Amino acid sequence: RHKTCTAVESRSSWVNSTPRSTGAANQTTVRRTGDKSGSISNKGKNKVKPLKKLALGTALACLTGMANASLIDMGDGTIQDTSTNLLWLKDWSLSGTGNWLQQTDWASRDFASSTGWRMPTRAEYSGIYSPMISTTPPWTNVPAAGAGYWTSDRSERVSVTCPGPLIPVVGCTAEGAFAVGIGYGVPTLPEVARPLSDALYAQKVRSYVAPGPAPVPVPATLGLVLLGLLAATTAKSKRPGRGYSLAMRLIASITGASRTGPVSS
Repeated sequence: RHKTCTAVESRSSWVNSTPRSTGAANQTTVRRTGDKSGSISNKGKNKVKPLKKLALGTALACLTGMANASLIDMGDGTIQDTSTNLLWLKDWSLSGTGNWLQQTDWASRDFASSTGWRMPTRAEYSGIYSPMISTTPPWTNVPAAGAGYWTSDRSERVSVTCPGPLIPVVGCTAEGAFAVGIGYGVPTLPEVARPLSDALYAQKVRSYVAPGPAPVPVPATLGLVLLGLLAATTAKSKRPGRGYSLAMRLIASITGASRTGPVSS
């Protein structure tokens, strides 16, 4: 879902259809937008500045609504991370344990009637990790005492102990891949190279494709950012009419360009 910001063009003039009150405390002075203030002032208790309030509301909607990352339970056993647009499994123990090749195959299988699943990278695990992940909703069945999870990142050969005729032989090497430790409760995500034969857990991820309208085009997205900044400036300006008119013309030109295609350089 994409937040959109709309602005209503201000009227060219204010029309005073209410007779002036005879009471001095409630006397209201109405000025046209061509006057120096361009606002309606109240000599009573409150000063009404609707244009500035509208500008401030537009700024807050544009600047705070476009970067609200969170974890969303999709209701089908998956969790969407809106900061990376990835879907994860809600259940962290669903894979059971297995070696790297087995878990790579498991991660690629269809889930929740969708394809394109794979094993996460170390960076992707770090993106959703927190020290309290074992007890933090919306995740379920996260090992509280810590458990190893395979990543898709391969490593250099790792040292292993090989079986010998009488005693194990030290100094052998084997192919390896990186694993991360989920549930340790430490500030950073532990990761270590492990031999491919180790039995560890796994997760699976895929890119989330939102149903419905296509994402906002890049020119329009930039226009929303600029509109939010200009609206914030307008809210602080002593002459809000001029700044708001500039914001309106800018967003109209940018959104018009997004409908007709990229602007030639």
